[in-house]
Amino acid sequence: MTRVAVDRAGTVWFGDANGLSRLGPDGRNIDERRGQFPDWRGTLLEIAEERSGALWVSSQVLGLLRRSPDGGWERLEGKKGFPDRSHVTVATMDGRGRSWLGYSEGILLRVEDGDRITRFTEKEGLRVGAVLALAAGESHVWIAGKRGLQRLDESGFHELRAASADAFNGVSGLVETSQGDLWLNGAEGITRIDGADVRRALADPGYRVPVTTLDTSDGLPGRAETMWPLRTALQTPDGRLWFTVPSAVVVVDPAARTNAAPPPVIDIQRVSTNGLRVAPGPDGRVVPAAGTRDLQIDYTSLSLAMPERTRFKYRLRGLETDWHEAESRRQAFYSNLGPGHYVFEVLATNADGVWSRKPATRVVEIPPTFLQSTVFRLLCAVLVLALAAFLVLMRLRQLEARAAERYRTRLEERTRIAQDLHDTLLQGFQGLVLRFQRVAWGIPETLPARAEMERALDRADEIVIDGRYRITDLRQAPPGSRPLEQTLESLGNDLASFHDASFHLGVDGVPRPLDAGVCAELALVAREGLFNAFQHSKATRIGAHVSYSGPHFALRITDDGVGVPPEVQADGQRPGHWGLSGMRDRVTRVGGSFQLRSAPGDGTEILVSVPAAQAYPRVGERPAFTSLQRWIRALLGRVTPKPG
Repeated sequence: MTRVAVDRAGTVWFGDANGLSRLGPDGRNIDERRGQFPDWRGTLLEIAEERSGALWVSSQVLGLLRRSPDGGWERLEGKKGFPDRSHVTVATMDGRGRSWLGYSEGILLRVEDGDRITRFTEKEGLRVGAVLALAAGESHVWIAGKRGLQRLDESGFHELRAASADAFNGVSGLVETSQGDLWLNGAEGITRIDGADVRRALADPGYRVPVTTLDTSDGLPGRAETMWPLRTALQTPDGRLWFTVPSAVVVVDPAARTNAAPPPVIDIQRVSTNGLRVAPGPDGRVVPAAGTRDLQIDYTSLSLAMPERTRFKYRLRGLETDWHEAESRRQAFYSNLGPGHYVFEVLATNADGVWSRKPATRVVEIPPTFLQSTVFRLLCAVLVLALAAFLVLMRLRQLEARAAERYRTRLEERTRIAQDLHDTLLQGFQGLVLRFQRVAWGIPETLPARAEMERALDRADEIVIDGRYRITDLRQAPPGSRPLEQTLESLGNDLASFHDASFHLGVDGVPRPLDAGVCAELALVAREGLFNAFQHSKATRIGAHVSYSGPHFALRITDDGVGVPPEVQADGQRPGHWGLSGMRDRVTRVGGSFQLRSAPGDGTEILVSVPAAQAYPRVGERPAFTSLQRWIRALLGRVTPKPG
């Protein structure tokens, strides 16, 4: 006899090498295959009832058959979408009346009313190999086979994993209890999975369920049959579980199981480096030698009940967050560790698979060597910064040297051009003016040509004067390249040589270097003021005064000329001229104040004041930093780097 089944009406059905039979009311067997299959061949593999009362029958030779309630037979192999030349190894019906058929070829069928078939294979997610056992619930089914355990529900397949990779291999018997516990009969023995762990695994695919295993050490006389596709586990109405092994039948009463043993006590026995034990200190910490990279940690469980079933998992906090499944191994190895604070944690199970509630811990402090210390890292950082500063300084010096060379070249070219203009064009033009003056003197004053010639000569004088200003401007050094008082003295003396007015320069206080940007702007302001005084004031005395004393730097330009017209003072500039407004803008840019004082016939005074904080470089500022700051400003287009 290879199969026994009881239908919902209470009829007992038998299957063997001769086919299908049932137990009659008088206790005698009734052959159900003679009329339809008088030459029945092959062992009957499975019997299961469907919702209509028909029976699914699987034969080793005839394939899948169906017996209707009226006694008629239907051969389904290769028809209506059923697989051809395949063997149904297990069949069952779920709570919704759907039939489930499992094949040894790794195929699962769901058959609904009207023979509506849904096929599941590895392509759809079925990965248990040959289907050996099914357990159906209300709207789900558990599938077990040669390579694992899965659940199929409305959301798809869910694979259950245990700490041991082989725990669910070769499962040919499968029962789901009303509490949600799973009982398996497989190659590893009889295995129980608690319902709470099953629910957690379904919610967290990465969770590995703990299992309780009954094997030969518990008195089990053998392991489940997996070569011959026969059902090896079932639950009877009284709640007891029945399991078959090749030479016996085993009964387990879940209600009568004793409480699980308490969780085990774990002992971390030693921490070693290079084969030498490192003793913990008074506070329990283990402090190996500085620079230690490899650790070996030995631990064990103090449970003496079946210690071979104890399972461990461990981790080293400070290095990792995930647990290592160590199975029964009682050593942990770590390599390539750096200095730092570590906490070794280890958990264990007892013989019933119950995990310890809290991990055993051991603190490990690995001190750094000098090359691993914070001091060494800070020194390296300082060295890198110093090297970077040195490279920046060298680069700045290169830039300044190039700027100085360009400045000398430009100044020499400006001087050469000024000399050429003075010696050729300006002198020649001056000679022509003198000749035309002689011609004008020969024209009678009564003739209109004399007046026209005088006006032309006056215009020529203005052109000569303007040309001298331009030549003077060319011969001057760029503003800001030397002390301001030297620039003013050189410019004032050059302008005085072309005019009847005298020039004098006054300096109060001890001269101090001005900020490069401020010096350049004030030099341009002073140049514009002196040009205006010499060209337009008709003064006899023009002066410039520089003051380095007091909380402000002050520049004052004065003349005793005709003064600035009131309308020009009111508008801030002459119509079509931008000298005064440009001077005021330059002073404002450096944070200073600009004033113009003048009265008709009483001369003019220009006052410029800049706060010392803006006028002078900061006290204690290093020259290299000043150069760096000036260079950065130049890159931003704010000032021109100081050459030389």
